[in-house]
Amino acid sequence: MIKKSLLVLPAVALAMIASSASAVTFATFNATSDGNVSYTGTGNGVGVISSIAAPVTFRFLDTFSGFTDFAATFNLALNTTTGATFGGSAIVPVSTGTFSFIAPTAVTYNGQTGINLLSASFNNGLVTGNLGGSTAAYGTSTPPYVVTFTSDFIDFSTATANDVALAINAIAPLLSAGGSGVANFTGTVVGTFGSDVIGGGGNPQGTVPEPASWALMIVGFGLVGFVARRRRVGMAVVAA
Repeated sequence: MIKKSLLVLPAVALAMIASSASAVTFATFNATSDGNVSYTGTGNGVGVISSIAAPVTFRFLDTFSGFTDFAATFNLALNTTTGATFGGSAIVPVSTGTFSFIAPTAVTYNGQTGINLLSASFNNGLVTGNLGGSTAAYGTSTPPYVVTFTSDFIDFSTATANDVALAINAIAPLLSAGGSGVANFTGTVVGTFGSDVIGGGGNPQGTVPEPASWALMIVGFGLVGFVARRRRVGMAVVAA
């Protein structure tokens, strides 16, 4: 039994520690002009939600020093597939998407200089909203889908969890059915971005694990300590 515990418990502890990694918000953006995105569809939900060189304020969040803002040009393309409206709700699946936040001139942040504040390619997720409403939301994450970030200022090469969350406000005209999907509209988008890149690796955020993650890690370390104690007891029994 002791030998079995020595094999099983460390594996459980390590699995709990590994699973504690989660995406933490490292950047946000706000619109500086209204109507920075539009939805153009074919009436059955197939279409694109896009921006055309919209000006925004992009913000890197920093756990220790607050935040740093940059003016940026925002480009977005959400390619949607056949959607549906029912029960007062509108649901439009997204097949693929891309966005970029590009500084108008080179900027320096965290000792790095460049213009690509953040760019991404991603897939899946849903645009959802209430018919007759003026807001909608979109989100996707890795896992279970794929979100790939690139930046001149953060190294995401070791990231295993990334997420994108967008909110579309001031939708006009109000969300309504169009054919079997959603009618065309314009709106103002804002959003947040998360990653599990923590310290090192060119990550300027100095992000720390969330409380739930710390709890899992403490439990994991406790299990490792328990195993170590069982090992000493087992050795003593054998020696006797």
